Amino acid sequence: MALTHITDLVDKGLALLPSQFDDSPNVRGLYECLLAPFQELEDAFWQLHTERAIDNSVGAQLDGIGQILKFPRQGLADETYRPFLKAMVRVYISSGTIPEFLQVLKTLFPDAYVMLREFYPAAFIIVMNGVSLQDELVPLVYGIAARQMKPAGVGFEFHYAPETIADPDTVFRLAPDGADAEWADIVATKLPGLGLDDADAPGTGGKLISVI
Repeated sequence: MALTHITDLVDKGLALLPSQFDDSPNVRGLYECLLAPFQELEDAFWQLHTERAIDNSVGAQLDGIGQILKFPRQGLADETYRPFLKAMVRVYISSGTIPEFLQVLKTLFPDAYVMLREFYPAAFIIVMNGVSLQDELVPLVYGIAARQMKPAGVGFEFHYAPETIADPDTVFRLAPDGADAEWADIVATKLPGLGLDDADAPGTGGKLISVI
């Protein structure tokens, strides 16, 4: 059941008075005085309900939520700060699983393609593409992933593209060989511009001969 804001509580209360008091200003005035504080409470509780949520909070209200979550603003604008606060909520309720890890990053960047690859015995790489990641946000994202989510003693790397490649057909990429076809398909189809490959035959792979 959706909550609604009652803005005419005094009028509703007066309407419940017996009709014999319709022409009694003293009685009606007394009831108005008694009901007015309840309207103030209603308004205050409604404000708490609507303006203390992360999506609706602004300015100092968001700063207060950040204090609760132990994630200060650090100069971020409201619209940038909100996703980080939502991500911290997910961090605190997570148990450190891979799906939860990825969901935290998707909370920060809903339009990004995020992929995690594990490396034995205790390391993993996060690859994120499809969003423009501003330089000042990199340490914040890395801090959440490496310090808040990553288990102690586990190696971690965060790979990201500063912006999506404008024309992936002109990019030469090196994809893995057939022994890792699934990875090659991901690189060719979902991560254009990552690595090297033959643009005329995407996904065919290649070999690095030398570096000058």
